Amino acid sequence: MGIYVEFCAQQKHYPVQKRIAHIWLLILLHELTAWKGVQSWNYSYSTTDMTWPDARNYCQHFFTDLVAIQNREEINHLNTVIPRNPTYYWIGIRKINNVWTWVGTNKTLDEEAENWAAGEPTPGAEDCVEIYIKRATDAGRWNNDPCLERSKRALCYLASCKPNSCSGHGQCVETIGSYTCQCYEGFNGPKCQSAMKCEIPKIPRNGSMICSHPIGNFSYRSTCDFGCVEGFLLNGSVNLRCEASGMWSSPFPTCEGTLKENNSIKIISIGIASSVCLISYLNKLANSKTQPEKKGNVRRLRHIVSSQELEDFVT
Repeated sequence: MGIYVEFCAQQKHYPVQKRIAHIWLLILLHELTAWKGVQSWNYSYSTTDMTWPDARNYCQHFFTDLVAIQNREEINHLNTVIPRNPTYYWIGIRKINNVWTWVGTNKTLDEEAENWAAGEPTPGAEDCVEIYIKRATDAGRWNNDPCLERSKRALCYLASCKPNSCSGHGQCVETIGSYTCQCYEGFNGPKCQSAMKCEIPKIPRNGSMICSHPIGNFSYRSTCDFGCVEGFLLNGSVNLRCEASGMWSSPFPTCEGTLKENNSIKIISIGIASSVCLISYLNKLANSKTQPEKKGNVRRLRHIVSSQELEDFVT
């Protein structure tokens, strides 16, 4: 019996529910018609007037948010494609802590986008903003109004920017119907997908190199640590970092030979000039201390350079 009553009740209210569904369908089709006119440009608007908070709720529910205008080009475009409404349109800027702020992007108003009508904004509790679309005078200009005491259409936008639009390495900036990426330091490419590359360093002779690459091989933020085998000293930085400019933080280091004696270390340059000097020095010692030695008909010169004499040369 209970099931029968419930079934009858459902049948009794079915025509009412059906009519409500038809009404919502008509409203949806009406809104989609409004969207169609500017669909390719990612803007839309409501067909009924509402307060600023209700207008924002409407835009956030069906699209992204109330429109956030970035420049005069965008203002001119909106004034061209959006139809005139006698009560005009709410846009997504509001005075927050006495600063005009785009609520959808949380950015403060700058001069590039600012487009107040003459004498605006006025002081007082008029913290929300309308745009004069197709007005005879001041078309595209702005006026601040009370947020709850006036009703206007909502002017919405559908964001082109997505979380991965700029590969996480840049700021996504909405443009008319599209977006551009402003890359962070050290990154480039249309979607900031590439990191700056540095020259591949050479492993020092008689040395070692260990590198780490958080982004890409020998690219921005890569680091390399250098060392030398026993008996050689590192000349240069132990650690190099690939910087945003595509250059290493320091020149590539080298490993230089050493002489150890009496617990002291003397660096012997292996340059050409120093080698010539060493040969010249040894020849002088040989001329002064050589002893002839006969072996058959062959004469040989024998000379042993003492460690003290070699140290005298180094110092």
